Amino acid sequence: LPAPRGRMHRIARVAWPVVTALLQGAVSWGVLQYYIPRAIVRWQQAEELRHVGIEPMVIPGLVVFSLAAAFNLWSRLTLAIRGQGVAVLFTPPAKLVVTGPFAWLRNPIATSTIAQGIGVCIYTGSALLVGYLALLALGWKPRLRARRAAVSDQRCKPSSQPALLKRLHRCVFLAHVFP
Repeated sequence: LPAPRGRMHRIARVAWPVVTALLQGAVSWGVLQYYIPRAIVRWQQAEELRHVGIEPMVIPGLVVFSLAAAFNLWSRLTLAIRGQGVAVLFTPPAKLVVTGPFAWLRNPIATSTIAQGIGVCIYTGSALLVGYLALLALGWKPRLRARRAAVSDQRCKPSSQPALLKRLHRCVFLAHVFP
């Protein structure tokens, strides 16, 4: 028996954001935490710059990376499910998410990605990866600030006078969360 249309629509409405969150995580981790660091470490070894850095600590690096990856995954899934939207970097979710890891951090996905990078730095012992990680963190901040401003404008701009009172509380909250 086919499932009722309404039920399948609800399942698809939750499943699609979850699938996109997982795909974005896989691409992000692959590029930011594997391919770029691997290229940097290979370049460092080819140029015989092995002395630049610390002794690689495999187990502590894997522990830091794994904990940060679990937090990153939790953050992505919370954004996808609670935000009711596709959790990609260039589109905000349909709803403001203030539960789970978003209750503690302004952007737990960025924070955990940086923490994953720290795990990779510990794992490889490369000081050059610390520089890459610093550039990644510094490059993230302007993007996030511009995105927060756009989201605040989009969610807080009243389309009519009666809507102003309904949205005022949300705007005050956004101003508190995203100063």
